[in-house]
Amino acid sequence: MEAEGGVGGRGSEEAPPWAVRVRRSDGTIAGSGVLVAPEWVLTHAGAVVEGEYVTAEFAAPRVTSRRAVAEHVCAAGAGGVALLRLHRPGPAGAASAPHRLSVPRRRVRIYGFPAADGAGRWLAAETGAVAVGADGRVRLAPAERLDAGFGGAGAVDAVTGQIVGVVLPGDAGADRAGPCLSPAETVAGHLPRAADWTRGWPAVDERLRVGGPAPGGHVADGDDPGGPEPAAYEPQFAVRLAQWFVGDPRGERHPDHHADRAGRGARTPAGPPAAPHHRVRTARRPGDGRQVKISRVRAEDLLRAATLRRALLLADRERSGPAGASAPGPVKGAWANGSPAAQVASPVATPVTAPAPARGPATEPATAPSFLDLALDATGRGTRWVAERVADRLGVLPEGLEEFGGTGYDATVERILAAPATLTLVVVGVDEAADPDTLLGLLDRLRVHGVRMLLVFRHDGACIARAQSQLVIEPAQERQARLVEALTEITGTLADALHERMAVVRADCDRALDALVRAYAVRAAMAGALGVATGRGEHPDLGRFERVAARAERHLREAVERLDPLIERRAELIGRLDSYQVLHQQAVDSEDLAAEDRYGAARDLLHARPCDLVAAEAAVREYTDFIDRLGGHHPPPDDAPPTDTRPTDDGPPPNDDAPTDRPPTDGPDQEGGEPRP
Repeated sequence: MEAEGGVGGRGSEEAPPWAVRVRRSDGTIAGSGVLVAPEWVLTHAGAVVEGEYVTAEFAAPRVTSRRAVAEHVCAAGAGGVALLRLHRPGPAGAASAPHRLSVPRRRVRIYGFPAADGAGRWLAAETGAVAVGADGRVRLAPAERLDAGFGGAGAVDAVTGQIVGVVLPGDAGADRAGPCLSPAETVAGHLPRAADWTRGWPAVDERLRVGGPAPGGHVADGDDPGGPEPAAYEPQFAVRLAQWFVGDPRGERHPDHHADRAGRGARTPAGPPAAPHHRVRTARRPGDGRQVKISRVRAEDLLRAATLRRALLLADRERSGPAGASAPGPVKGAWANGSPAAQVASPVATPVTAPAPARGPATEPATAPSFLDLALDATGRGTRWVAERVADRLGVLPEGLEEFGGTGYDATVERILAAPATLTLVVVGVDEAADPDTLLGLLDRLRVHGVRMLLVFRHDGACIARAQSQLVIEPAQERQARLVEALTEITGTLADALHERMAVVRADCDRALDALVRAYAVRAAMAGALGVATGRGEHPDLGRFERVAARAERHLREAVERLDPLIERRAELIGRLDSYQVLHQQAVDSEDLAAEDRYGAARDLLHARPCDLVAAEAAVREYTDFIDRLGGHHPPPDDAPPTDTRPTDDGPPPNDDAPTDRPPTDGPDQEGGEPRP
């Protein structure tokens, strides 16, 4: 299991045998590493420079060390990983190969060496939902702050125990920098030698690779299997594919993912129109965040088929890097900027006659693209085969595909739906699968699970119409109904609650009011043509509208919760002011103009609409302090017993203020003592 990428006990807290502490010649810790082959250690580029000699220390099965030299170091902007060659092989059986798995929303465990000596420790983390780099690296959210000793550490899947990548430390000089995970395929794309050690199925089906058979199972003219990639592309189709692979940089919200999907009826929105300066912008951003995209690529359309395969190549983390296929010769109609994602920033694609450059710093897209986890050609293949490939990519087939037989399809699907991780999936030839209806049923369940899908059909007809209705239109209508209902509550019940409280006390609610205006604008837009487009599944900004509604609901609820204590405090001040007035009136025989002026000022501030609570509280304090200075009157506590001032048989109650003719005498020095003369 170790040689296949496992770590032995998945939940064990023991040090894995592949974990390496990298120490510089001066004794300082450069980071961690992974023994990926008997003589090679994988780490991050910040730990070493090309040709530097370091020491690789192993903590298990026993403490040992090896001298190593950095031979392959990729700059931080070109992968950020490095390989160290050991002068002699590491401990026998300790090497562990990285595994190709999907990385979005995956729970991982990281083993690093935060201290200069002793064993390291495990740390839990979770990967982000979208890529943060052009090479497919993802953000890491660790349970604790990562020390420098975790840079280059191996990250293993919390379920299968397989190594899925290495940790890249954040850039201290960058804005909002943080640690990232470089997936196994990204590492293989930057380090050609590492591709030989990486385990698992490649992301792109062999039928869909550039230079392979044409999408339809036959060899097209000019598409010699194993030869150079096709020489022509369709620019506009390339731009649309690139926009989908780029995705929404902020992430699309999929309410169906692990949620109650009973559905709620939509009500007709009503309310004031959007303010002119808060009109909703509907221009498509550089990226298409839709969860499901359906395209049609006919078998005879060789230009469109070549464009699709080129887009898959550039979206593949492994093949699009330096280790991927080399650039072909002159390409007619190629992307001028080297990749379709680069056209997102400049959507006018101009065909040129130029060599297609490999992806690098000069040709990376302006917006970080999403990554491709799996691309399959379903032509002639069964639904079970597709499910097994998806399960293998998610890491829910711990012992491999050979264990499945007979009635294992249902169990495979259940494991897929139970997995917390998701993936970006491309399925080509959906309508030419062995059983298209069953495949559409599986794809619908994957959609509910949160999988992003690009589905390619060969023909018009009932199959693509059903897919459009079941996977795009109906989910969009359900999301639209939930959005309209949420907006109705926000602009109705929540808005009324906010206005009622703002009429009582004064507070800073500008953020809530601004969010409410935007919610009104979205509601008005959804009641018009945009609502019709959304109902047909043609509105790319539905996720943005959902974020506007969620933000408005959050800000309004926070404002209401902040105003409620202020209203309670106002009521307390009114009670305190009135109680002091009653006590003062009982204590004096004539009207006190100074006290009445102070009382009137405090009363007016408390009963103003809205109430300035700071000024009112200061006025109440001034009045009560004035009354206390006059006669020491203050309201009794709520739990104090009433004072009985009724006369008794021994006579009237003593009057402490009455004059007495008796001379004062000194009391006894102590109880029972004699008075002093």
